[in-house]
Amino acid sequence: MLTPQGRVVALDRGATPVDFAYALHTDLGHRCRGAKVNGAMVPLNTVLDNGQRVEIVTAKEGAPSRDWLNPALGYLATHRARSKVRAWFRQRDVGEQSAWGAPRWKRNSSVLAWWTRTRKSSRSGSSLAGWTSSWPRSPR
Repeated sequence: MLTPQGRVVALDRGATPVDFAYALHTDLGHRCRGAKVNGAMVPLNTVLDNGQRVEIVTAKEGAPSRDWLNPALGYLATHRARSKVRAWFRQRDVGEQSAWGAPRWKRNSSVLAWWTRTRKSSRSGSSLAGWTSSWPRSPR
């Protein structure tokens, strides 16, 4: 495959324009939205042949599609491109999960602190009569 500037890019047999984009640069692959092969627009799951000139159409800001990971749709043929897409989603999912979990951790830590104080006071011989009334209420 060739870049518009004539640079040769070696790819595995069955590679697609998305694989080509990831072979050039990871960010180019993430922002890939379309492709021109020998000057004609083609779908992103088109299999590329040797000697074709490939131009990647990108968005200013973009993200890979989860559909690209579906082998039945044929968007990715190379392991490198598939691993880059998986890594992008893994990184995004971790960020979402930590943002989702932070308020819950803060709320649950107050329950943990209460439970720890209760356990210490029960070991010192005090009675736990009426312990349900001292349970901290969760904010709703």
